[in-house]
Amino acid sequence: MRLSLFDYRKRKSRNRRKGAGRKVTGQDKKKESMNMFPADFPGCMIMNGEKMKENLGLGLKPPKDKCEDSKCPWHGRLSVRGKVLEGVVKSTKTHKTATVEWKFIKFVRKYERYERRKSSVTAYNPDCINAKDGDKVLMAECRPLSKTKHFVIVHAESVKVNK
Repeated sequence: MRLSLFDYRKRKSRNRRKGAGRKVTGQDKKKESMNMFPADFPGCMIMNGEKMKENLGLGLKPPKDKCEDSKCPWHGRLSVRGKVLEGVVKSTKTHKTATVEWKFIKFVRKYERYERRKSSVTAYNPDCINAKDGDKVLMAECRPLSKTKHFVIVHAESVKVNK
C-alpha cells in the first residue's frame, strides 16, 4: 500500500502522540544536559556555598565576586579554548561587552622599517569580573556568543594612573 505525503504525515503525528516506544531524540538529551550544573563535573568546587570551577586551565585564580551568569567561564557553563589574548579595555558602553585593544609592531620589508599597529576585539564581560575602561585584561577564546563576540574576559587588573 502506497501512502500519500498527507497520509504519511498524519500517521507520523498520530504515532508521536501515543508516546509508547518513543525514541529519545537529541532535543530530549539537550534538555537533560541543560539541567546539569557544571559542578557535577570534575574540575569544579563549592566555594562559600557556591558552585564554581577551580581553574580554566590557564593558571589563574578565580574571581572573589560571584555571579549567576550562565555565560561566565567561572560560574556558568561557558568553556574556553584556543587563543588567549592580553589587552587594554577601551570601551564598556555596550551591555556586558568590552572592546579590548592591543598594540603591536609590524616590519615593512619594502622600507626596512617598523610600523606601529593596533587591533581590537569585542569580548564578553561577566558581572564577577566587571572590567572598566583602562583595565588590563586577559581574554580567552570561546564559542561564538554573538555576531562579533568570540572571546570572554577571564581576568582583569585595574591600572592606577598617577596624575
